[in-house]
Amino acid sequence: MNTVESAWASLDVTGGQAVLRLERKLAHPVEKVWRAITNPAELVHWFPARIDAELKPGATMRFTFDGDDESTTGEVIEFDPPKVFAFSWNSEVLRFELVPAESGCLLYFTHVHSEQTGGRRAAGRNAAGWDACFASLEARLAGTAVVVAENMLDRMAAYIERFGLGEGEVCPSSDGSVLRFERDLVWQPLSRAFAILIGQDCERYLEPGAAAPPPATHDYLTAGPVTEVQPPHVLAYDWLHDGAAAGTVRFEFTADPKVGHRVVLTQTVPAALAYLRATALAAWHTHLELFFAALFGEDRAEDRPPWPAARTEQLSRMYAARLGSLGELHAAADGRLALRFERMLAHPPERVWQALTDAGALRAWFPATVDIEQREGAPLRFELTEEAKLRFALPDEQATAEGEITALESHRVLAYTWADELLRWELTATEHGCLLVFTTVFGNLEVAADQGASWHAALEMLEACLDGRDADWSQWERAEQLSADYADIGHTIPAER
Repeated sequence: MNTVESAWASLDVTGGQAVLRLERKLAHPVEKVWRAITNPAELVHWFPARIDAELKPGATMRFTFDGDDESTTGEVIEFDPPKVFAFSWNSEVLRFELVPAESGCLLYFTHVHSEQTGGRRAAGRNAAGWDACFASLEARLAGTAVVVAENMLDRMAAYIERFGLGEGEVCPSSDGSVLRFERDLVWQPLSRAFAILIGQDCERYLEPGAAAPPPATHDYLTAGPVTEVQPPHVLAYDWLHDGAAAGTVRFEFTADPKVGHRVVLTQTVPAALAYLRATALAAWHTHLELFFAALFGEDRAEDRPPWPAARTEQLSRMYAARLGSLGELHAAADGRLALRFERMLAHPPERVWQALTDAGALRAWFPATVDIEQREGAPLRFELTEEAKLRFALPDEQATAEGEITALESHRVLAYTWADELLRWELTATEHGCLLVFTTVFGNLEVAADQGASWHAALEMLEACLDGRDADWSQWERAEQLSADYADIGHTIPAER
């Protein structure tokens, strides 16, 4: 029987290669299990292919799947009865190790993946497949009927989630970034995959200039016209922002008898719209989960279920945190709360320092007007902008406050009080600019969400100003949009970093 702890496979990277690891606790003696994993007459009951081999190190092995006329080859690497059996299969390595244990033995299995046969991207399907194989092995050892996996899709999807195989990445480009997803489609026919993507009857009229097919879009972006279509391999279309083309969405399907079939999805995002990336990543992540489910039998072509908005929101938070955009709330050393932001900026510390200290530069993004005299102990007077007063619903008499510079190291550290709050800015030079760490310390948990959303929006405006971009969006409307992202920020408060 399986232990709860070993029910799931794990995946790690060793020597640059993806390694899948499984463990099973078996209620049978080592000798019996050894026979089941090495004797060809026993292997046919649970191993995915028929094995023909002389069991000695260096011997050639042949693997044949049911219904196939051709065999693939491998080689026995280790054969140490009744402990270790390891062999190559094409360019991959499988290793079985048995260790005696109370009331039976422990089986440790590793599968070293190769890029020639799918690499890390194939780990989800392989883990689900090995789970099914070892369930059959356990049934064979127990003398019971083989349990057929009820839903391999659920198991594959669960492993894709556990291993992070469904996650997108952000790749820099000359004018912004490219959001990229690569999903293993096992060996599903590309004609079926393409038909699900565009809709069963769309191919008859889909051509450049046509409207993007709805199944290839989602409600988190505005789709423009198709720019390229090569069934069943390529579909691309423009996406729009404020009615104008902002970038391109592209699906590309590839087929390989060894690697498997795959889809690569990309969306280009200009630097001026970088704040949309977390939401876009979350939406495409969700879209590909639905696509994967439809591809493996959950047909949504005729009757699509409601979009799983909660899933997209969950993923949006994950991607926002990964991109370093969401602030993190911590317990400060003085017992108050510290909200911390990090930003990698493509500008030298001197340029950013000016934006933090020059009164004219501050007016473009800071929520208050203030003149900063660059010396420790210098007094400060803050007056909220009209937009900030509206955001926080403050009357004029509460819109001004005093402060004092508490720390100043030119081009590196600036800290000051603002009424009963403390703001600290730290700059560290990097190869391509600098790292900005901003921390605001305050005492009331009730304002944490507002603080997070407002400073987040302010930092996005700061980046736009530094980049010389015309911001065609309202900083305060953006803060309202971010309110949902910060709604739960006070639920878990770790110690100060």
